[in-house]
Amino acid sequence: MDLLQLKDLLSNSGWGLIILLTLIQIAPIKINPWGALLKFLGKAMNAELNEKMDGFKGDLQGIKKDVATLQTDVTSLKDDVTTLKSDVVTMKNDINGVGGKVDKLRYTVDENEAKQARVRILRFSDEILNNIPHGDEHYAEILRCCDSYEEYCMAHPTFKNSVAVNSIDEIKKSYEEHRQKRSFLEQNSLNNQKEN
Repeated sequence: MDLLQLKDLLSNSGWGLIILLTLIQIAPIKINPWGALLKFLGKAMNAELNEKMDGFKGDLQGIKKDVATLQTDVTSLKDDVTTLKSDVVTMKNDINGVGGKVDKLRYTVDENEAKQARVRILRFSDEILNNIPHGDEHYAEILRCCDSYEEYCMAHPTFKNSVAVNSIDEIKKSYEEHRQKRSFLEQNSLNNQKEN
């Protein structure tokens, strides 16, 4: 066989192959050579597109996982907010409790200051009754003490004050007498007494 004959055979056999494949496709046999050929060619032509689609599918799966994680985080944040709200309510209750304790402490401190003022008033009254002289400034200070003591007693009617009432009257009366007579102990004589 020479080259020309081979060429004729191949060209004739090429047409023969096409006719044979067409007949096989038409025949009731389940072989589909054209479909297989087109499928192969389609895969080859769309390989790049299929790779991109596979990448998109992977990205979509990643996004779905991220959304699920975000939903979990949101649920966790909601729980944290609920816990914080509960903590705030507890703190408010604690603050109210502390506020009550502060008020009680303030009341106790004020009462102690009133008792100390009463002691100073009683001592000053005793000194007046024992004729111990006092200066103008000393009287001014004890009168301020008497005023704050009387204000406390008016604001707290349950506070017992029966002892200091007479002493305050005695101090005020003595102050008026010394003021009218201008007979307060002078500061110079106090300094002289301290030096001796």
